[in-house]
Amino acid sequence: MNLIDQTVALFSPRAALRREIARQKLTAFSRFDAAKITRARPQARRNMPAEQIGGTTERIQLMNRARDLDDNFSTIRAILTHFVIHTAGSLAYQARTGDTGLDQQVEAYLREWFRNCDITGRHSLQNLTQLIFRSVLVDGDCGVLVTRQGGELKLQTVTADRIGKDTDLDSLDPFYFGGITIDGVGRPVSYRVFSRDKFGTYRDPEDINADMFCHVANFTRPDEYRGRSALAAILDDAQDVSDLIEYEKLAARWASSQAGVIKTEYGADEEMASVLRGDRDQFGNDTKLTALARASGSRRRTVLADFSGVRS
Repeated sequence: MNLIDQTVALFSPRAALRREIARQKLTAFSRFDAAKITRARPQARRNMPAEQIGGTTERIQLMNRARDLDDNFSTIRAILTHFVIHTAGSLAYQARTGDTGLDQQVEAYLREWFRNCDITGRHSLQNLTQLIFRSVLVDGDCGVLVTRQGGELKLQTVTADRIGKDTDLDSLDPFYFGGITIDGVGRPVSYRVFSRDKFGTYRDPEDINADMFCHVANFTRPDEYRGRSALAAILDDAQDVSDLIEYEKLAARWASSQAGVIKTEYGADEEMASVLRGDRDQFGNDTKLTALARASGSRRRTVLADFSGVRS
């Protein structure tokens, strides 16, 4: 019983009993314990569509934080790297046409194309697959533009931050979601792709037909059109762990930088401590009688020792 119920019971046990019966009835008619709202478990966030107003801001914030952890927290980087390598460590195509000669020709052609499929000439298909997979985990999604260069089929990657732009915050267009335009039944029609300069400025938007654009995304709800970072649920915990490790390292560095010192009862060196105790003045002269007596006796013994060698 809480304090209110205890107070009610003190003055009117019958009223307290009615309150308890009503409380038990509420519990009895509740099907799921997780649906109860208590002080320990307050009401959940309001149920909203996946692409609600402000969804672009939220998605970009998740992407920025996930990229920062991937860049600066070694544990997250190692997890992502190993996961990508184990998932897409090798790619190969085996033809099964039934014609051995044709199979060899197809496989030879695709091996060559795998090495040169990137329009920039930098990555093989295996490397592109790993980079795209990593981008999906960190950013939430990634795009691949299927194009031709000199008659040859090529692939061009489009990072998540270039699909739409960060100012697509509260668009009221019911057919536009973070760079994706859909038709009346919800089918993507085109993807708005931007280029970005060295200062991060969005330039030269171009609407790419959906037939020529492969959108790879980490969807967790059927009504999502833009993926969210797969690290979203652990971003806060991972940042806390990263911060705690950094604090412990700072404490260890600080402790190891301190030199060993010997302190007196006054927290000063022995010369200053003797002044503070009153044994000596600021000029180093003895002031206590015991100290003077010791010094006097020492000088007397020294004088006697000096004259002991003198003969009359």
